[in-house]
Amino acid sequence: PLRRLRLEPPLSEARAGAMRHFACGAVEKIFVSVERRRPEAEEGGEGELPSLHLLWTEPARGSTADPLAGGWTRGLYSLHRADASSGEGAAASLPSGWSRSRCVLVGWLTGESARAVSGRPSRELLRELEAGLAPFWRLLPSWRPVAVHATSWTANPLFGGSYSYPRPAAPADAADRLAAPLVCGGLPTVCFAGEATHTRCFGTVAGAMLSGEREAERLLTAWDMHVEDPEGSRHLEHLEC
Repeated sequence: PLRRLRLEPPLSEARAGAMRHFACGAVEKIFVSVERRRPEAEEGGEGELPSLHLLWTEPARGSTADPLAGGWTRGLYSLHRADASSGEGAAASLPSGWSRSRCVLVGWLTGESARAVSGRPSRELLRELEAGLAPFWRLLPSWRPVAVHATSWTANPLFGGSYSYPRPAAPADAADRLAAPLVCGGLPTVCFAGEATHTRCFGTVAGAMLSGEREAERLLTAWDMHVEDPEGSRHLEHLEC
């Protein structure tokens, strides 16, 4: 995203070169709402919806060189319960408008499979999920998927991906180059934070948070300011990558 900003004066070639050494990876979370085919089946003791571990035993149809041969569902290897009754923490991140009383399965997609679902409407994804996972749904005759939602980090033009990573040829100090502030009169005037600027925790939420604290401290030091933190809650040294 930083490459899409236009700054005047333009960034130095050192920083522009450092940006070219990073890329954005694609990871999307997919939510599948399921319901019983027959409401009375619950009283019949047909059991709770299990988490699914998907083992693909047959090759995908189409070219083996195509990462999406057989559809994006081939990128799914598990679907875990993530609703209130399961006790999973993921219930807190259900899509907007989805009731916590729903039975919900959550899966992760990466790479081309993630790009294939990012930002797309539920009705299209539901149709493809039903077809792609048909062999597995047959093992759960009492349940059927009724809605699908995928996150859209990759399709969002303000993000373009889910995390950053240095390319193989990136120099060891690439993150430090990104993190260097723009200075005027000996003082930092534009600071850069974000997980890509952290030398050790790039690609993580911890890296983003730590980089934000780093730049806040840079500004406070430069302007000779002191902020009281009586509870000591703003320090993030306990975070691990």
